[in-house]
Amino acid sequence: RAMIHPIRRQQLTCNIGIWSLNMRIINLTLLNCAGAWYHSQRGLFFKCIRLISDQEYQAALEFSKRHRLDKDEVLKSQWLCSARGINEIKMFLSVIKDQAFVLSECVDGVGPTEDAVRASIAHGLHLTNQYRFSETEVDENSQIWEFRLARLKLLQFRDKLETFLGINMGR
Repeated sequence: RAMIHPIRRQQLTCNIGIWSLNMRIINLTLLNCAGAWYHSQRGLFFKCIRLISDQEYQAALEFSKRHRLDKDEVLKSQWLCSARGINEIKMFLSVIKDQAFVLSECVDGVGPTEDAVRASIAHGLHLTNQYRFSETEVDENSQIWEFRLARLKLLQFRDKLETFLGINMGR
């Protein structure tokens, strides 16, 4: 298997992430908009998409704020193109409102350092504290179950990380 240079891998991930976010924004725009409102808002969304694609994040955030657009897509794109370290977790993941996205990044993402991995797991566990299992509570809501499963995965990752470090680092 051919090795991809880490910087090129990050750029590839970033480009795929931006493309995915652009498609999601376009689909949401097309599905949720109608009539004159659609035509006026469409221009705003595409302007924001262009700013995100050009990685002009500060301009995209200001544009979103000025036109009362959701800034989550800008923050998601910034996260996907970031180093995914502790600072980025605090700057981006902690302010993104889409909890399903944040949890998927905490569960599926791999940080560049041990501290970043720990911070990502801790952030995911913090988000899922309200979804702990309880014997007295039985809920059939699928999103709650997805969050509970994400919590279980994060707990397993934390245990695996501790075991790995204990074996390999003598802790």
